[in-house]
Amino acid sequence: MKNTKPTIENFAVVILPAIIVVFVIFFLVMPKVRENRSEPERPERSSMSPEECIALGGEPLNIVGGATCAEGEENLGEVVGFISPNICCAPIK
Repeated sequence: MKNTKPTIENFAVVILPAIIVVFVIFFLVMPKVRENRSEPERPERSSMSPEECIALGGEPLNIVGGATCAEGEENLGEVVGFISPNICCAPIK
């Protein structure tokens, strides 16, 4: 009959590698979980309605006369539905 009493040898051979495997899997999976929790990606240079711009955290800006997004903001794309050209400016994340 095999000795099943807990010993240092049993711990070193079975338990320690199992713990290491669990930690390795945890650290490989966690970055992917964090990526999935991030906010929805903003569309790149697409056209959108004023409502879509606001829903993305932006604000429509009339660009007649050369206006551009303020410092600390990014252009998310063209805002359609206006007579004059507009873009959607939102704070950079």
